[in-house]
Amino acid sequence: MGNLMRKGTEMNKIQTYITGVLLFALLLTPAKAQLKLGDVITDAGCDWAIGKWAGMIEGEKIELEWKWALDKHVILSNIKAGEYQFCGMIMYVASRDEVVEMSADNEGATQTGKWRIEGNAAVLRFEMTD
Repeated sequence: MGNLMRKGTEMNKIQTYITGVLLFALLLTPAKAQLKLGDVITDAGCDWAIGKWAGMIEGEKIELEWKWALDKHVILSNIKAGEYQFCGMIMYVASRDEVVEMSADNEGATQTGKWRIEGNAAVLRFEMTD
C-alpha cells in the first residue's frame, strides 16, 4: 500500500509540475486580441447597412438582407431579384487586414472579392465566374 501511495504522490507532483509549466507558458504568451468584422464595420461607419433592404430597379423588386453570424465575425448576405438569388459571406481576414466576400448564385456562378473604403463609400471589387 505504501508503494501505491508513493506512486500516487509522485504522479500528483508530475501533474502539478506540468500544470505549472503550462500556466507559465500561457502567461508568457502575449495576449492578442482578434479583431472582428463587426469592429471593422463599426470603425468604418458602415454598421447602418446591416438589415433588410428593398427597392425597385427597372420595374423589378430587389431584396437585400445582410445579417450578422458567428458573433459578428461574418455577415451573411442574400439578394433576390425576380428569379435570381444570390448568397454570400463577408469576413475579415486579420492576417491580411482585408474584408473579403465569397458568394454564389442560383445560376451556378461564383464571386470572390475584396471590400475597401473609397472616399465615403464601401466598395466591393469582385471577380465572377460562370
